[in-house]
Amino acid sequence: MMILSTCLVRAQAEDNIWAFGFNVALDLNSGSPVELSGFMTSANEGTAAISDADGNLLFYSAGQQVWNKDHELMPNGTGILGHEGSGTQSVVISKYPGSDSLYYLFTLENYENIPWSTIGYLRYNIIDMSLDGGLGDVISTEKNILMDSFMGEKMVVVNDDGCGYWLVTYNWETSAYHSYRITEEGIEPPVISPGENPCGIIGEIKISPDGSKIVNAGDFESNIEIASFDVSTGEVSDFIVVNQVMPYGVGFSPNSEVLYINTEGSQLLQYDLTGYPVEATVAASEYTVSSSAGISTLRLATNGKIYSVNFFTTSIEVIHDPNELGAGCDFEADALMLSSGSVWIGIGASIAVNQNANMGSDLSIETYAPGLAATGEPSCIRGCASARFRIMRPDTDLEEEQTVHYLIEGTGVNGTDYEWIPDQVTIPAGSSYADIYIRPQVLPDLKVLRTVSLKILDTVGCSNNPIPLTILSDTVVILDSIYVSVVPGDTSICKGETVMLKAETNYEDYLIWSPDAALDPSPDVPVVYVRPDASVSYTATINVPWSGCDVEEDISVISISNETMVVNLDYTAYSDPICIYDTITLKANGGYSYTYFNRFNDVLGSDSVLDVIVPDRYYEYIVLALDERGCLDSAVVSVQAEPCCEVLIPNAFSPNGDGVNDRFGVVTDGHPEEFRLEIFNRWGERVFISYKPEDTWDGTYEEGTPADAGVYFYTVKGLCYGGDLFRKRGDLTLVR
Repeated sequence: MMILSTCLVRAQAEDNIWAFGFNVALDLNSGSPVELSGFMTSANEGTAAISDADGNLLFYSAGQQVWNKDHELMPNGTGILGHEGSGTQSVVISKYPGSDSLYYLFTLENYENIPWSTIGYLRYNIIDMSLDGGLGDVISTEKNILMDSFMGEKMVVVNDDGCGYWLVTYNWETSAYHSYRITEEGIEPPVISPGENPCGIIGEIKISPDGSKIVNAGDFESNIEIASFDVSTGEVSDFIVVNQVMPYGVGFSPNSEVLYINTEGSQLLQYDLTGYPVEATVAASEYTVSSSAGISTLRLATNGKIYSVNFFTTSIEVIHDPNELGAGCDFEADALMLSSGSVWIGIGASIAVNQNANMGSDLSIETYAPGLAATGEPSCIRGCASARFRIMRPDTDLEEEQTVHYLIEGTGVNGTDYEWIPDQVTIPAGSSYADIYIRPQVLPDLKVLRTVSLKILDTVGCSNNPIPLTILSDTVVILDSIYVSVVPGDTSICKGETVMLKAETNYEDYLIWSPDAALDPSPDVPVVYVRPDASVSYTATINVPWSGCDVEEDISVISISNETMVVNLDYTAYSDPICIYDTITLKANGGYSYTYFNRFNDVLGSDSVLDVIVPDRYYEYIVLALDERGCLDSAVVSVQAEPCCEVLIPNAFSPNGDGVNDRFGVVTDGHPEEFRLEIFNRWGERVFISYKPEDTWDGTYEEGTPADAGVYFYTVKGLCYGGDLFRKRGDLTLVR
């Protein structure tokens, strides 16, 4: 079924001002992004901003503070428990249903307040725009309210099937989707939908504009989980997975039929979702839009374009026509160069807003009807489809029912009559739209080209111009309604993988798969699962006794691996405890080729053994490995380091050039963030100063003259990683 809109839909302007990155903001009220100044965000990834219905800024946040439209902190806008460091979708904003002044601010907090931790607590805050003279403030009794825990960096808000919203998050521990309905009464308990493919902590989660699909980018797991989303129940189901190395950003086209994925390898990829839920069909539709796009979240704007950033630059990228497949999507790398501020990998969270439509007295409808493809002169062709047309009024919500009548001018098309259901439609109170359907009926002896047009009349007699629906223009058509199509196509798999085979046909009762060995569940259902140990070919056959024709299609499933690949990752430390900025050695085994990444997905190297520096208290290293057959596995190792702040100072040295005790300096077991060593002679004159522990005194003055033997005095002070201060003073003896 194809969903066809009968109006031009204009999204309200609440999502037209974006604040992200480091003091970056864009205004899209004119239809094109215009750079703004004065914004206070300082964020690697997650930010959110919201405007009123006319596109005037209300407030914005990076998860730990809330700024009003004048770029001043709200009186109670500090101390928000949000993500410290960097979180993909760590903050989102939602309107409060039924209120003109209240808004929800949802945040994901670091686990146990550990900086840069990706394991989060889900919390909400309520902002009242009637406070502080209309500039807004966080309600003190509705601040940092805990909702859930063990959430990944994934969070999105979408419209439900009424006047409310869904907040959808992802639990990294259980791989389950938690959907919270937001109503006038508040936030309901979550609807929990277990996922089928662990998607980890990092990467975006998005729901399509029509609310029918949800996509989860499993960055470290190197997979993309695609599923159905039910806006009436919040349930997630019908999962498929597309393997892709470290996907991060997710974007949908306005028509919800094209998916865009941004990877840690700077690839921008496109997938055709009209093949969903057939996993192999979606995977096979992959198209590389760009191999040098910046790592970024993706954001669909109200102008119908998708924007992204190029990390550590001032460049904004854009997909101009995201509904178009292939090169027609028109990707532009440097569409906008920022004059101030900078970006990392986040472009901010979209706002879920209700939509309205403008249906004038002369309605213009851009649409197309379901087609029957001409196939020359075979005995069978591939058959029929239905289409849904949506009739919309300019009222966002009607107070009373309104009936729209429509006339049908003309009849069907080559060999086809079209049945319209019904002949009028009622838009109910509390809604702004209603649907009508067209259903083709195959007539085997009728081969005259026909046209169909749609004419809509409202209750007072106003109507639009007739809208022609182009159905078919081929001149040679032999019609029959039996068809079968098998997906995926010929497929190569690794040992132990399961493949779903799906036969798309209009005569399921006459379907037989062969061979029938090892089919799950049985050979006479459209969808079966196979897990072959060797190369095998499967055939789906349709044989309708009264039709006089058989239809069949083959697919080959080839198993190329006789071993299961398992990669292991470990490390060797050279001190106990490990100090921050110490070097450790990573070692992976079990694969053929390796690629190491840090927690920010920077590529560190490709050798099986790699020396790395530990730059933080808690750090993760990831290795992706391929075996000789192309099968993929990954492993993660966590390293915990200590600040280490012990300082050792000798009391004498002899700079005589013999290579022993020739220099005086400070010995530390860590790497101070700040350091200062000063040495004075007995008259209080400074003879040496150093700002690094490794810079030591060789017993000479600045001009190179050797200093006299005797007693000197030193002071040393510094700041260790973690905030500990140290300060020492004493004397030393220069011996010659």
